[in-house]
Amino acid sequence: MALAEDDVPVGRRLKDFASQLCGCDDEMRLRIVLHEFGLVWEDTPLVARLRLVADEPGPIDRRWDAFLAAYVEHRYMHDGIVAPEWVFDEARYLDEFWFPGPDLDFFRVEAIVHPPAAFEARRAFLPARELLVV
Repeated sequence: MALAEDDVPVGRRLKDFASQLCGCDDEMRLRIVLHEFGLVWEDTPLVARLRLVADEPGPIDRRWDAFLAAYVEHRYMHDGIVAPEWVFDEARYLDEFWFPGPDLDFFRVEAIVHPPAAFEARRAFLPARELLVV
């Protein structure tokens, strides 16, 4: 079943949430992506999820561009579908490690020991449990 452009309302696409990330600190950015967009993802039927992230979000900064790609790839993998091509753009991979969560030793250890594959590949280390939407 093909989806029309208007099957996902404006404001619910990842690119809409990504525009909110500019000017925020990392804690707020995590909240916007993991909680607010995460709830939209969970509440959207599988076939419509393809439209949520079909359009590449505009650039934010190198770290968050990599984070969004990792997040989308991770969500798609768990849904058993192939992520959009923009996710695999080489500009969305980091050259050095980054921990987008709290600057706490135990958080970093958990992020290194239990990172989701898409995040590890991009060197954006976040514990897998942080991606659960509750």
